[in-house]
Amino acid sequence: MPGSHARCTVSSTVRADPARSLDSFTSQIGDGMKSRANLADPSAPGTTTHTLLGAWGLLSAVLLVMLGNGVLNPLLGVRAELEGFPTTTTGFVLAFYYVGFLAGASVTPRLVVLVGHIRVYAALASLASTATLIYIVTPSPLVWGG
Repeated sequence: MPGSHARCTVSSTVRADPARSLDSFTSQIGDGMKSRANLADPSAPGTTTHTLLGAWGLLSAVLLVMLGNGVLNPLLGVRAELEGFPTTTTGFVLAFYYVGFLAGASVTPRLVVLVGHIRVYAALASLASTATLIYIVTPSPLVWGG
């Protein structure tokens, strides 16, 4: 109702257990000391080097895929010119790559959540290699851009 004010009071008492607080504090200090001890051994668990060493296979595979895609786009422009595509058509075909890149960036995180990163990576790597083979087999702007 207009003009009436409702009062809400919450009375709860939260008391910290001093012994428990001290235990959590000392465990945090102990964890900090463990991480300092790992500085002597960069491949020890919990260090950045250990994490990167564990992911080297995935990172090198991503590097190879990105290098392949980096070489593919300029080669498509050269191949389109050799096949006699009009310049505007070549521009549209090459622009659709970036449209697909944006669409993939919005769809891929959902796929990773649904089926996992390994399956998504394998499926998209297969799709990329199949698309490259289709460029070789079918020199058509409709196939290349769609």
